[in-house]
Amino acid sequence: PKVEKKIVVPEGVKAKWNKVKFIIEDKTSKKSSEFTVNTGSELNVPNTNLKIAVGEFLPDFRMDESVITSASDAPNNPAVRVEVFENGKSIFKGWLYSKFPAIHPFEHEKYGLVLKEGIKKG
Repeated sequence: PKVEKKIVVPEGVKAKWNKVKFIIEDKTSKKSSEFTVNTGSELNVPNTNLKIAVGEFLPDFRMDESVITSASDAPNNPAVRVEVFENGKSIFKGWLYSKFPAIHPFEHEKYGLVLKEGIKKG
C-alpha cells in the first residue's frame, strides 16, 4: 500500500517564505501571465475556469520514504504543492518544481502552469 508522506515545513522556512509566483500560459493565444499568490490560499485564474489551491512551499525540496520537507531555507530546489480545479473538479494534484518544470508537470490542452519562484516575506 502507498503510504501518504508527511509534509514538514521547517520553522525557518515558514518564517521566511509566504508567497509563490506562477506563470500561467494560455496556449491558444500564446500569452503568459504571472501571478503572485500567498501559500495556503487560492487563485481563481482570470478568464479561465481554473482555480489553484496553493499548499506548502519548500525552497529546498527533499523527500525520503516517509517525509517531504525542505533541507534548508535557501532556494536550491523550490517546489510548491498545488491542486488545480477546472469547473470545480480536481484535475491535478501534486508538486510543481521551478528548476525542473518537466518533473510531474501540470498538463492541460489549453493552459500551462509552472512555478516561477518562491517569494520571501518582505
